[in-house]
Amino acid sequence: HPMNQYLLYVAADCSGSMAESGKAQVLAHLLSYVAERVRGQQLPAWCTGVHALAWAATVQHMPLPLEHEPAPLRPEGRADATVFMDALERLLAEARAPLRILLLSDGGVDHVVQKRWQAWRASVAFDMRAVAVGADASRTALEALAGKGHVFEAEDIGIAMQDWESCHPAPVCLADTQQDAW
Repeated sequence: HPMNQYLLYVAADCSGSMAESGKAQVLAHLLSYVAERVRGQQLPAWCTGVHALAWAATVQHMPLPLEHEPAPLRPEGRADATVFMDALERLLAEARAPLRILLLSDGGVDHVVQKRWQAWRASVAFDMRAVAVGADASRTALEALAGKGHVFEAEDIGIAMQDWESCHPAPVCLADTQQDAW
């Protein structure tokens, strides 16, 4: 039976914290990796197309594949979750295929935003994974956004893109939350 087809949106966190300690370079490298995959048509079987978004105070489309090395991203401002949620809702409404979101971020979102995001995510249908950018990336925050077991290291972006099919999101159950407490 044919594999389900999805559009992949790679969302790059371009907020101010991404200017620290080489994170912008890592981000550019990750985007180049994705662009290479697009250019060489080495995308996973489920992927019908790739779009890139730059997210901070606004959400902007970035061209892919990049014709040349990505212009150095100039991270600034706060990552506005409301703007991101609105943009994703628009994409979901317009998309001809279901979406998968790959977030490249250091997880610099506060607890309130995480809670709002989780409440919102329960009402929309898309798969999400996150790639932790920077040694100080908050994996806890990224897990709050993408889900348990859906956060990957920067060097594992290939794995994050490829084996999407093999892991289904674990149901959030009491056992999970208790484990965290110990």
